[in-house]
Amino acid sequence: MEKFGAWRDKVSGVGPFLPRTKPESTIATIGRWIFGICKLTIFVLIMIQSWINLLISYYFPIHFIGRFYTRAHSFITYYLVMILFGEYWTSIVPTPLVKRLVDEKWSKPGSGDVIFTHLTSYINLLWLQFKLSPVFAIPVDEEHCVVCGIHNIMITILRHKNLREGSLVRIEKVIADARKYKRGPVVFLCEGAPTNSEGILKFQPFKAKLPEDTKIQVLGFVRPFTGLSPNYTAGNGLVHLIKNLGHIYVSCTVLVALDADVGLPKDDLINPEFVEKMRTVLSRLTKLPTVDIDANAYLSFVEEYYKSKDRAKKFD
Repeated sequence: MEKFGAWRDKVSGVGPFLPRTKPESTIATIGRWIFGICKLTIFVLIMIQSWINLLISYYFPIHFIGRFYTRAHSFITYYLVMILFGEYWTSIVPTPLVKRLVDEKWSKPGSGDVIFTHLTSYINLLWLQFKLSPVFAIPVDEEHCVVCGIHNIMITILRHKNLREGSLVRIEKVIADARKYKRGPVVFLCEGAPTNSEGILKFQPFKAKLPEDTKIQVLGFVRPFTGLSPNYTAGNGLVHLIKNLGHIYVSCTVLVALDADVGLPKDDLINPEFVEKMRTVLSRLTKLPTVDIDANAYLSFVEEYYKSKDRAKKFD
C-alpha cells in the first residue's frame, strides 16, 4: 500500500483512509456472507419505512408531538437495525482524560446541545440515531454547514461521495432551530470524511454563538473487529454492508469525555480555537493520533484507489 504514501501522515505514519482487514477463518467469512444476505432485505425495508415515517413527522403541527413521534420511532426502528448488525448492547463509559476513578453516568444531551465526534463506522451514526435522533451537521466553512439526515449520510458514505456537498445552512441557525423546534442535539462531524479509525483528521473550524445553557459533549467510538473493518472508506459499499450485517455479535464502547475536560467556550462563542480543542480532547479520549490530513485528501484518495484497482485489472 506504499503507493498510497501521499495519504499518510508524515509524523505518525497513519494512513487514515486505507481499508483495514484482520484475519478470519474461511468458515466465518462464508457464514457472514450467508447471514448478511439474509439480513439485507430486512435492513432495506426498515430503512425505507424509517424514511417514510420521517416524512410523516414533518407534518405534525406541534413540535413536541413531532419530536415524541420521531424519538419513539427511532428508538424502536434503529434498535432493530442495531440488532441486525449484531450489536445488542453498547457500553457508554464516561472517561477522564487523566486516569482516575470516576463515578459518573452519561447525561443525555437535549435538543440544541452540541456533540463532537469522529466519522468512522456508519454503524456509529445508526447508533446515534437510535439513542438521540440528532441533527447531523458537516461544517464546510466558518459559518456554514451541510445538514444531513441518517438516510442521506448513509448513502453518501457507502457511495464514497463528498459529504460536504449540499445546501448550506448557517451553523448558528441549525443549533438555534434544533432547540426551538425540538429536533434533538446537533452532532458535528468536523472531519468531513470517513476514516478507518486509525487517526483523527483535521477539523473544519467554525464560529457559532450558542444559546444560553447549551451543553457540549465529545463522544469517541471503539469497535474491536476481526475480518472486515466496520469502518468504510473505499471499496464496494454493498459488499461492506452485507459483511457487516453478517455478524452474529459485535461489541462497541462509547467513550464520553467528562464535562470538566470538555469545558465551555468563553462567552458561549464557539471559535476555531475551541473546535481544535475538541479535536484534541477526542484524540486523548480515543488514544488516536491527530493527523495533518483533511477531507479534501479523502476525495483524491478515493479517485486514486479506484484508478489503481483498474490498473491492476488491466495488468491481470
